[in-house]
Amino acid sequence: MSRFVDRLLKPPSYGLVSAGELVRPTPAQLWREFFGRHNVLADKRNWINWVFALSTAGVTAAMIVHWAYFANVYLVLFGAAYAVFGTSHATFYLHRYGAHRAFVFRDRFWLFICKNLAIKVTTEEIYTISHVVHHALADQPGDPHNPEAGWLNCALSISNHHPIAWDLGEADYDRLTRLIVHTGVRVNTYEQYKRWGTLCHPVHTLVAFAGNWSLWAAVFYALGGPGLVATAFGYTALYTWGIRNFNYFGHGGGRDRRKDGKDFHRGDLARNHWWPGFVGGEWHNNHHLFPNGARSGFLRGQVDLPWLLIAGLRRVGIITCANDPKERFLREYYEPWRQRTT
Repeated sequence: MSRFVDRLLKPPSYGLVSAGELVRPTPAQLWREFFGRHNVLADKRNWINWVFALSTAGVTAAMIVHWAYFANVYLVLFGAAYAVFGTSHATFYLHRYGAHRAFVFRDRFWLFICKNLAIKVTTEEIYTISHVVHHALADQPGDPHNPEAGWLNCALSISNHHPIAWDLGEADYDRLTRLIVHTGVRVNTYEQYKRWGTLCHPVHTLVAFAGNWSLWAAVFYALGGPGLVATAFGYTALYTWGIRNFNYFGHGGGRDRRKDGKDFHRGDLARNHWWPGFVGGEWHNNHHLFPNGARSGFLRGQVDLPWLLIAGLRRVGIITCANDPKERFLREYYEPWRQRTT
């Protein structure tokens, strides 16, 4: 009988594993799967892939409007800063809280406020469930964005490999909902899941997006008019497109690019890379070493903006506890390495 983690995601037509080996699909197979996964006429359960597709189209259109009509040095600087904030917020909420429960909010009110601190671009279930599988099978056959299958395999994995399976039994579905209910999303009943193929109902999902986008459009319009709206939404596109590239390069493009004294986790190819580390706190090798940590920047120069947000919210009582593995990292990994090499 297959393991629970092997049953969570809807397998692509070409499969991720064959006879225990990694499947390396061709570009034609990947694109056929991509377009098939968006075909709601063939099966309405494909609806969830349109959420990310439409949000991506929306923020990309805003970026075009920004550059066509409003761009100036001040808005560009604001946009760059907002892109960093949006990326760090995604790490803070979707990654460290949603996927890993690295900290705890005081109550549901503050969870709701904090999850909407930035413009929403994807759903909790698309990110969270696939990420659980990724950590269980990192760089192994079955990893939904295994870099050894190529860049395009990773870039299209959000659509091709991330949606949950449509054929889960009721016990498995109930177990699956426990991976996401802490985020505050309203999950489908088992009967609703069988109809829609998702953890979340499309109406609830669209309401969440409409509320979030309306709020931030109104806030930015009040602060700076249509130019600021186009800039904030437009620069969100940098994260929206960047996330398609992250896991490929974050795992060395399928090659071992880890460095002694910098990358201490040896269980997979995850590496610490300065750019995603700086803009989103994604010191990825550190994160794979301590996946449930609320902090992943441990060494000098490893700026961790999401951790600064978490620590600040903890100081004022909005977050009640957070798992900080820095001292353990220094004691168990860094200091022994330093002593061996000096």
